[in-house]
Amino acid sequence: MLIFNLGERRHILVDIYNCKNSDFEIQEATYELIYNDTKEIEESGVCGVYEHRLDAVIEPKNQGEYTLEITYKVLDETLIEPIGITVM
Repeated sequence: MLIFNLGERRHILVDIYNCKNSDFEIQEATYELIYNDTKEIEESGVCGVYEHRLDAVIEPKNQGEYTLEITYKVLDETLIEPIGITVM
């Protein structure tokens, strides 16, 4: 769970690891910032991909609970990483 103050704009960095220790390439990555009260997507976009690190820049517009869903593709798999965010 990440904690933001209202008005902050921050980079969220996610490191992706392979438990088999084999080499892999992230082909693409996107994000959606979902406001939990209404289930509406407040922001969406393309993540920066830097080898095995994903970078999304977000700025929640309301106080409350959010879910940041980062979706990325490796080979023939599509994976989703949900991250909880609280805005004070």
